[in-house]
Amino acid sequence: MVPLDYCFKDLKDVSGMLSEEPLASYSGVLPHRIKLAPPPAAAQPAEDKEAEDKEKKKEKKASKARGSAPEPDEPPVPYRYVVNTVRLNNNLLTSIAGLPTALSQVCADLSALQILDLSFNHITSVDPAISQLYNLSVLRLHANSIKNFEAICHVLPLTHLHRLTLMNNPLDQHSDYRNLACALIPTLKAFDNVLITASEESRIESYKQSPRGRQAIMSIHRAKAKAGP
Repeated sequence: MVPLDYCFKDLKDVSGMLSEEPLASYSGVLPHRIKLAPPPAAAQPAEDKEAEDKEKKKEKKASKARGSAPEPDEPPVPYRYVVNTVRLNNNLLTSIAGLPTALSQVCADLSALQILDLSFNHITSVDPAISQLYNLSVLRLHANSIKNFEAICHVLPLTHLHRLTLMNNPLDQHSDYRNLACALIPTLKAFDNVLITASEESRIESYKQSPRGRQAIMSIHRAKAKAGP
């Protein structure tokens, strides 16, 4: 499936994608898109509708007499892209607040979204709204400005997340960086593009049971509870 690609657009806000055309694939193909049915019109009394139709006809005649094109009766039917991957990497984003709302205006089905690339931006924290993208399996957040694990606590509800990247953020200097990330998100199969092996799973489990690990994990869960849903 062709990804919805907004990389290298110099976007400073996620809403910027609404005014940008996505990039085509290397073969020049854009994602498939579908038209959405217009919302059903509100029921009108017969006499009101008749008066409205007369007014429209009068306006069309007046436009024709002026030599100008008449206004269209209805706005264009909107469309959405059918995708499972969105790329917003290599932009100027500092926040992803409002991301699901913006994506819902360009994607046909948010529940189909599995891969989200937000790498190489200036993001400092993960907004709680990311939990609305509940079927994400791959999330790329490397090369951003995330300073601590508390800033990514809202990733925890993503129960289908199998791959996560956080390298080249300030938090990768944490002494328990890999152990803590993998302990926090037990669904991960790979972290920072490195598969989690069976022997590593055993080490992560030991870390989770240690006083040091329990304290670190509890601190992040407290931060999430404080931040709210």
